[in-house]
Amino acid sequence: MRHQTAMNQSPAVNAPTNPLHLLVVDDDDVDRERVQRYMQRSPVKVVTHEAASGEEALRMVRAHPFDCVVLDNQLGDTTGTDLLQRLRKEACQDCPVIMVTGAGNEALVVQTLQEGAADYLSKLHLSADSLVRSVLRSLEHHQLRRELDDMHRQLERRVEAQAATIRQRERDLQDLLDHTSSLIGYWDAAQCVRFGNRAHEAWFGLLPEHLPGMRVRDAIGDEMYRIHQPYIEYALHGQAQLFEHTLPGTNGIKTRHLQAEYRPDANEFGEVAGFYVTITDITVIKAAQARVEELLHFVEAVIGNSPIGMAVYRADRQCVLANDEMASLTGMSLTQLKRQSLAALATGPANVLLDEAQATLADGQTRHLEIAMQLAPDRLVHLAWSLARLTRGEELHLLVIARDVTEQNILHETLVNARNTAQEAARITSAFMANMSHEIRTPMNAIVGLSRLALEEALPPAAYGHIERVHDSALALMGILDDVLDYAKVEAGQMMLEQTDIDLEETLQRVADLFSGRMAQKRLHFSIELVEPLPTHIIGDPLRLSQIINNLVGNAVKFTDKGGIHLVVCAEGDMLRFAVRDTGIGIDPERRQALFAAFAQGDVSITRRFGGTGLGLAICKRLVEMMEGQIGVQSSLGQGSEFWFEIPLLTAPAPSMPTAASEPHKVLLVGARHANLPSLSRMLQAHGHVVTVSDDLDMACAHIMNSAQVGQPFDAVLVNWQEADAHAADTVRVLRDQLRQHEGPLTPIIGIVPGFERQALLDAIGTAPVDTLLSQPVLPGVLIKTLTHARANHQSAPQQQASPAHLLAQQGEALRGCRVLLVEDNLLNQMVAQAFLQQAGLEV
Repeated sequence: MRHQTAMNQSPAVNAPTNPLHLLVVDDDDVDRERVQRYMQRSPVKVVTHEAASGEEALRMVRAHPFDCVVLDNQLGDTTGTDLLQRLRKEACQDCPVIMVTGAGNEALVVQTLQEGAADYLSKLHLSADSLVRSVLRSLEHHQLRRELDDMHRQLERRVEAQAATIRQRERDLQDLLDHTSSLIGYWDAAQCVRFGNRAHEAWFGLLPEHLPGMRVRDAIGDEMYRIHQPYIEYALHGQAQLFEHTLPGTNGIKTRHLQAEYRPDANEFGEVAGFYVTITDITVIKAAQARVEELLHFVEAVIGNSPIGMAVYRADRQCVLANDEMASLTGMSLTQLKRQSLAALATGPANVLLDEAQATLADGQTRHLEIAMQLAPDRLVHLAWSLARLTRGEELHLLVIARDVTEQNILHETLVNARNTAQEAARITSAFMANMSHEIRTPMNAIVGLSRLALEEALPPAAYGHIERVHDSALALMGILDDVLDYAKVEAGQMMLEQTDIDLEETLQRVADLFSGRMAQKRLHFSIELVEPLPTHIIGDPLRLSQIINNLVGNAVKFTDKGGIHLVVCAEGDMLRFAVRDTGIGIDPERRQALFAAFAQGDVSITRRFGGTGLGLAICKRLVEMMEGQIGVQSSLGQGSEFWFEIPLLTAPAPSMPTAASEPHKVLLVGARHANLPSLSRMLQAHGHVVTVSDDLDMACAHIMNSAQVGQPFDAVLVNWQEADAHAADTVRVLRDQLRQHEGPLTPIIGIVPGFERQALLDAIGTAPVDTLLSQPVLPGVLIKTLTHARANHQSAPQQQASPAHLLAQQGEALRGCRVLLVEDNLLNQMVAQAFLQQAGLEV
């Protein structure tokens, strides 16, 4: 390849500004050299490439783009015309090709140009000027042709896009027309159909493609044409037509109501070429209109015959609608009422009606008022008025409703007087019962006390049984009297609440002690959980708080045969919440609402089966409300119940605790995972103790060994039993052996057991070394105090938690011989109290 540059005088042809890449294809070296020499005279820079054969030229064209090719017609391996065809087909080069040959004729020139050559030059007459001119002219023509091709393609794309848009719009228009239920078409001046939508097929069985050219009479039928003919004539004279008519039903098709519209198609000179046709089936609309008219007639009949006076006024106070009852109530005839304005009703004391009506129209608020109107010297009526604003379009109206409540007011006054009389009688009765509380309770206390004393004497079996039943019945009757007298005191307004310091744990412990016997008798588990953070002391009425809790727990015990009862106390914001959950019989949802009413039971059979007055929950509700709280229940029949109440949380200052009680201990808690281990663990952790929980004896022994090896032995071991275990003694001995082996003999073991399993567990343990045995439920104060004392007294002999009877005996020994002054104005009460005190060893 050779590179030649020529900058001689330019021919009168526009010369390219960029270098030209020229491929010279000739098997004669002299001819290729001559072409290169001639091109040196070109006004632009030329880069010349040479090829001596057709194959070489093809390879070069495939590998490199050229601006122009100068091709000899006679090559060693092919001819120029054949190579020209292959260049177009195989090389995909789009550049001008100039054919140069030494032996040619007109036929070859024509063939060459037909094959796509840009020019044809004869070697005999070839000169530098003719070659340069031919190259530049071919390049210029080639560029023009390319631009023309581009413009042609752009025009084709635009035409195709516009044609596609038109076709799409035509399809959209046709789809729109075909999918409308109305019949749409164009009828020309000769009354021939020009086009129609697919509704023609549904209406007349004619396909849209068959419509053009069809006579209108043939398309719609003779009967329908006779109906439409006058309107067609008007439309063809340039007058738009809109009309309705009925099309009788035929061949099982129901009668249809049609609406037709003819819109003339006229030019600017008023000449009508035809008209557009739209025919719509309005059968459904007509049916709806008929129903609306029927409904309007019905509403008018309802208003006209209503026993309530009704009238409608415009904003200018003129009446537009009224019924006979309104006319009767206002002392007018219906004609007079409709002619009068609203001001005619607002006379005398009824002036306020006009002001209220104006306010209702202004703000849209419904108003109710009652006005006494003197319709006649001997007729005074009380009318209850209701005013409401109505909107009809943009116009405001006022609906006025009036009712005669004269007799209703007389009846209401009678009922109020009767209610007041009954309430006064009930108040007097309740006050009497409240005042008689002492007189009623005094003999009952004597019966309970004397029967208790008699049971402690040596009696024949039959007499003992009779007196025991008298004592139990007296206790039951005492409970009933307590409920009745407390309810009477509440109803009489004589129940007063005290505001003093309450020790929560002490109050809950008394609840646990009170029901321990009944729980043990029914073998029920009882647990109390105090959710931290929780104050230890609050302000309130300790007696009434205990009364509410005792009532809820007592009901839970009464209605629970198996399972247990769980009492939860927690602080929720500024409220203190108590919840008593049981696994008892549950409550039917339909009967929950009546539970807190006086004398109510969950079922009519409850009283016969379980006893009770049905006043307990009513008293609880009154007491909770007096404390500014609320009470409720969640329950499902057969799934147990949860009774809860909330009262305001008023925290009282807690007394200072000994330092030893707050020392943190490391405690191992052993027991079944399903038992109350989590609550015991939380209780200990809330007081700063480190707790390790184990639900397996082997794991517990491993914990003891591991803690001793790292120099952090346990301070105490708590064993939680849910029932008396035949292996309880072995469990205690294994734990004690592990403690002696790894931590020394000083670590206390504290047992926790349900109250009803206490004696059975003591029998199972036997002589096993348990330091202390606690009965469930265990409160935090008792547990922490027991833990501290057991740790402090680890060298003393193992202890067991004393039963209430033993504690009473111990306290009696401490008081034996003391002198007591008994002050009591009732002789029977003196006898009972003196006997009990003397049994305790006191001098009375």
